[in-house]
Amino acid sequence: MRAPIIVSMLLCASCAVTAPVRTTDGFGSGDGTYRVSARVSPSGDSDAKAEALEEASHFCATRGASPRLVSSDARECASGGACDEAQITFSCAAPH
Repeated sequence: MRAPIIVSMLLCASCAVTAPVRTTDGFGSGDGTYRVSARVSPSGDSDAKAEALEEASHFCATRGASPRLVSSDARECASGGACDEAQITFSCAAPH
């Protein structure tokens, strides 16, 4: 019975969790900038900032645009460094 639980925990050790993209003001009436955050295990193959940037790219691509990074913040999780977190603020720029 314990084996499936342990296997599930090990498989999720390299999981990435990305929060939904939100406007920076939280109400949808902002200045065209958005925010997304991501959390990954430090033993994973990618880092949290890369995961957040990937989500921003997907978000902007659905609008026919590319992401332009406005700011970013990366750190260890507050839970004792068991993961890495990043939050980016970006806008979607029309292709040239």
